[in-house]
Amino acid sequence: MIAIQHPPIYPAIDSHYPYRPTNASDIIDSFQKAGVILSLSGHFHKGQKARAHEGVLYHTVPALCEQPFRFSLIHLKGTRVEIEELSLAMQIPNIVDVHCHTEHAYCGTTINTASGIALSQAMGVSALCVIEHAFQLYFEKSRAMGAKWQSDPSLAEAVWATPERGRMSAYQRFAKSLRSPFVKIGLEVDLYDNGKLLLAAKDIDAEWDILIGAVHWVQGYVHGQTSQNDAERLFIRDVERLVEHDIDVLAHPFRFFMRNHLERPKHLYPVVAGLLADSGVAVEVNFHTYRPDPDFIRQCAEKGVKIALASDTHDLAEAGEFWPHVNVLKQAGITPKMYSDLIYSV
Repeated sequence: MIAIQHPPIYPAIDSHYPYRPTNASDIIDSFQKAGVILSLSGHFHKGQKARAHEGVLYHTVPALCEQPFRFSLIHLKGTRVEIEELSLAMQIPNIVDVHCHTEHAYCGTTINTASGIALSQAMGVSALCVIEHAFQLYFEKSRAMGAKWQSDPSLAEAVWATPERGRMSAYQRFAKSLRSPFVKIGLEVDLYDNGKLLLAAKDIDAEWDILIGAVHWVQGYVHGQTSQNDAERLFIRDVERLVEHDIDVLAHPFRFFMRNHLERPKHLYPVVAGLLADSGVAVEVNFHTYRPDPDFIRQCAEKGVKIALASDTHDLAEAGEFWPHVNVLKQAGITPKMYSDLIYSV
C-alpha cells in the first residue's frame, strides 16, 4: 500500500511551515497499522529525502516548477522501494547546443526563438546556437521542400539575384539582433549542383558564428530505385564534398539512411570518422527524429573528433533537453569529466 497526500507527514518541518497536518502523529500511526510501505507528499518545494519511520518510508517530492526542475523516479520491486532524484535542468558544465531552429523554419512546429532561448538558459545550457536551414530561407516552402534546387542551379541563381535573396537578408537581421555572450548565430547548409555549398557569395562572407553541414538529400539517389550499395557510395561522396567546405559541424550523421528506410551502414563509421578527423569538422549528437549510435560516437572520439551536442529544436519540448545526449555519451565511454576536452564549443 502506498499513501499519497499533498502536505508532508514526516519528518516535521520547522515552525515557519504551517501546512503539516495537526494530526500528523495519528496519520503516522494509521499508516503503520495499515501496512503502508511508502508515503509520498509534495507542497514543500525543497522536498525531503526519503526517511524510514516505524516501518514506513516517507518522501516529499521537490517542486518541478522551480529550477533545476527536480522530480523523483520511484522503482517498486515487491515491497522494496528505490527512489532516484533527478532534474530536468542539466547540472553539468560545457553543454553547448549547436543547433536550435527558429520560427523561420518551414519544418518547425511550436518553436519560438525567444522562448527557446529562455528555456535553454533555464535548463542549464552554457551557450546556444540559433540556426536556420539556408535552403528554407532562399526558397518558398513548396520549392524548398521539393529539393529541385539541388540539381537545378538556376533556381538558386534567380533568388540570389534579388536584393533580399528570399528571406535570407531578413533572417540575418533577425539573427544578428539576438547575438550575445549566450546566443551564437549560424546556418544549416546543404550541397547543390554537384558538390557546391548552397550559399550566395554575400552570405558566405556574413559573420556567422557556426556553419553546420547537412545531408538531407543526396543528388542521384532515387527512393525505391537506388540500391543500398549505391546509396552508401553517394552518401560518402557527399560527406567528402561537405567537409571540403568551411563547415564546423556535420549534422545528424547517417540520418539519411533512416529517413529513406535503408540499413544504417555501420561499416562506414570509421570512414566518416576519419573524414571528420582529417578535416577538423565536429560530429553532431542529435536526437531529433534520430537515434545516434554510441559506437560511432566512440570511434569519432578515439580519432580526436570533437563532439557537438544538438537539440535540433523544432518544437519547444526539445529546447534544452540533453539527458539523452549525456546518456548516449556515457554509453560511448565519455563522462562529464571529459567534456572540457571533447565537447565542441563555439
